[in-house]
Amino acid sequence: MIGSLRRALIANGAILLAGCGDSGAGLLGRLTRQQTRAPTVAASAVLARAETLYLATRFDSVVALLNPALAASRQRPDPVAETRILTRLGLTADKQGESPAAHRYLDEALRVASKHRLSGDLLEVHNALGLVSRNEERYAEARSHFEEAIRIAQEIRDPLGFAKTSGNLGLALADCSGYATRNVWRSASSFMRVPAANSSGVCLQPCSITTRGRLSLPP
Repeated sequence: MIGSLRRALIANGAILLAGCGDSGAGLLGRLTRQQTRAPTVAASAVLARAETLYLATRFDSVVALLNPALAASRQRPDPVAETRILTRLGLTADKQGESPAAHRYLDEALRVASKHRLSGDLLEVHNALGLVSRNEERYAEARSHFEEAIRIAQEIRDPLGFAKTSGNLGLALADCSGYATRNVWRSASSFMRVPAANSSGVCLQPCSITTRGRLSLPP
């Protein structure tokens, strides 16, 4: 059953569309962040270039680009840029098979984002930590991080962040236990409803998005 579930998830594009299984990747990664703070223009340009290199699997180039940018973000200081640079470095280290380094970068990103209350970035860091833990087959840790990312997404009324991290949680559950299909996935035509308003006054009701293979959380 697990094999057929995984094939269905991949076919439905639960986390592969536009790189949404990766923290901060592509258009979806930018849409999921509803932050009120942004990095400097220079840091944003570096992060965009790093993303391009990352998606091209030029991981050594990502590290060479981001290490001086990380030092600069700390000197300014720019906690938003620092958090995102650390997150990207963590994911890059994971791709390079350097799990201890991945955890060091991501744990530091978590510390900075928590200190400065960067909710959108906290979501991304927890999602990244979940991905790294899943790759290590540490499913209990992966589940904990994905569930925290889901909680943050609900708190900040972020439907795309909710869908992305829910998809990742579903895959982690399928990996470790073959979680019952009826409790994990709905059809591609199902909708996710989000409560009315967030603190910034952005209109989110009615707000529905169609997701492929979306996690159906228990009531």
